[in-house]
Amino acid sequence: IKIGFNLNYSGWLGFGHWRDDILNAYREVAEYFLKHGAQIYYLKHHPGEENIYHELGIKNIIKIDLAPAEQKYVYSQLDLVIGMMLHVGVMSFGALTPEISVAYDIRNYGFAEFIKAKELVVDLEKLKSGALLKRAKLVFSKKDVYRNKFKREKQLIKEKYVYLFETCNLSCVFCWQDHALPFNVDKIQSTLYQIYNEDPFGHTIYNIMGGELFMANVPNEVVEMYY
Repeated sequence: IKIGFNLNYSGWLGFGHWRDDILNAYREVAEYFLKHGAQIYYLKHHPGEENIYHELGIKNIIKIDLAPAEQKYVYSQLDLVIGMMLHVGVMSFGALTPEISVAYDIRNYGFAEFIKAKELVVDLEKLKSGALLKRAKLVFSKKDVYRNKFKREKQLIKEKYVYLFETCNLSCVFCWQDHALPFNVDKIQSTLYQIYNEDPFGHTIYNIMGGELFMANVPNEVVEMYY
């Protein structure tokens, strides 16, 4: 049994308020699966997580911090993932591994709805009641069902990735963004026009990466264009 964990410690201001509930819920899940001979892996996606995952206190936990393709391969070998960051849910889905998202943001709910698996979300308010462990047991028992479901869903989705290689203050392990490139609002606009002029075949998801849209020096009209 191989179980993956991830925490959102990338600057989310709400972590301090929910800290004890989150850590205790993760420990409860770990304790249950360790009793059944599981190996727990920590799936690192942000440098800040170095400051928190040790506090889980899980004996012999193995940290996974690899290049994107290698990280995704590890995901594919897991039986279940318990995560918080949206990146973790996306990568789990791509690797056909069920992930229970501890929802700190509306995006967690949105992605679960997108992959037609709303039950793969646990609200922060319900952590004290043992909801995470209950859901983990249920999803683990149906892991093969989810793998087959995700495989079918992936065949219906066409994806395009748009990389706005601009300034960003993050250093996500899976990101190919060149942080050394200067800010260029003209390039951001021209990229948007390119998307507008494309004629995608079928249902297409555009994954637009780049932290520059949240920078203060991006004109509001550009942000509104993307919206």
